[in-house]
Amino acid sequence: MKKNSSKNEKVELTPMQKSLIESAQKDFARAWVSIQKPLAQVKKMISEMKFPVKENEILVHGYIPTENRILHTLEEIRDKGRDKSHRFVIDLEDKTITRFSGTKSYVYEFPNKNMNYKLIKFLAERNRYTQTKKIKENIGSVNNPAVRKKVGEINSMLAKELNNKNLKFIISKNSRGYRINNELDIAIHH
Repeated sequence: MKKNSSKNEKVELTPMQKSLIESAQKDFARAWVSIQKPLAQVKKMISEMKFPVKENEILVHGYIPTENRILHTLEEIRDKGRDKSHRFVIDLEDKTITRFSGTKSYVYEFPNKNMNYKLIKFLAERNRYTQTKKIKENIGSVNNPAVRKKVGEINSMLAKELNNKNLKFIISKNSRGYRINNELDIAIHH
């Protein structure tokens, strides 16, 4: 029975109205329960946030920009059923590459005016194989062998810094050039 507040009379609900109310309550309860885990993850992220500490205008390693952390959590929720153990975010604005693995994250921050950053940025913006000659011209490298050497250095350095010894971040194909490894789950933030 429901009271009508304007007349202080009791109003009898029909079985259909009762059924609709019960169904709506159950739907609300299911929705509430389904958002609790993602909500707890976001709350935990906020409580654990590390704010940047600047040393000579360079952020200390270990700081993960808030938008990257939130993006990662939202992607985890979206991809819940997928079997992807590693995710990467290339942040062209912050000049960082972040690898997320389970609950851990690893960040590499490029030094200012660094050729490694120029090469990663160039390849990330193209999203396809690019001839070595074109890369050399764009990043200001001396010659093609210097580009090949730089790619090897970047792959080794990222494997070490992002704590993944088998990581091949930049891949190559004979006569086609180089590209960011398209088999990796990478988001690019401009």
